[in-house]
Amino acid sequence: MNHFYIEISLPESLPDEFIRKIPKQRAIVDEWMQKGVIMNYALSFDRSKLWIAMLGENETEINKVLDTFPLRKYMKPQIFRLAFYQGVAPGIPAFSLN
Repeated sequence: MNHFYIEISLPESLPDEFIRKIPKQRAIVDEWMQKGVIMNYALSFDRSKLWIAMLGENETEINKVLDTFPLRKYMKPQIFRLAFYQGVAPGIPAFSLN
């Protein structure tokens, strides 16, 4: 498996259809995260960009995942294959005696 980072540009003005599809979008993203395909998903404060770290064999596979997104028709993705991806492993937070 390869690591990819996807930078997605979103429209400046968000149509009503876009807004209505946000809950379904979040559900699909959560599903892909539970499967371990999406490692992180972030939205810029001004809501103009999304960033996604994802696992896949190639760009075709990444695009197949993106095509499951309800908001796909509003997205302009740029896909970058990474040499490596390093993040904090999810798990139990460190115990503190304080």
